[in-house]
Amino acid sequence: DNMSRVVSVRFNENEINALNNIADTHGVGLSTMIKTLALEKLSDDYDIKVIKEYEESKKNKKIELVNHDEAWKEIGIEE
Repeated sequence: DNMSRVVSVRFNENEINALNNIADTHGVGLSTMIKTLALEKLSDDYDIKVIKEYEESKKNKKIELVNHDEAWKEIGIEE
């Protein structure tokens, strides 16, 4: 379900200061900043995974690249 949950994380004083500085720079609270950073990291990791899969498929010739005009023709749209 979409219920929010509270997660407790321990940070040392230097880490809290750094996170507070970042949060202040972005004009958000500490919790929002930590959540944003965590979700951005997950998104970045997913993007890297997709890129690696694409590069592996390309290297193994499992995908075929076509130019713009050919792509439009394949889907039935002529320019």
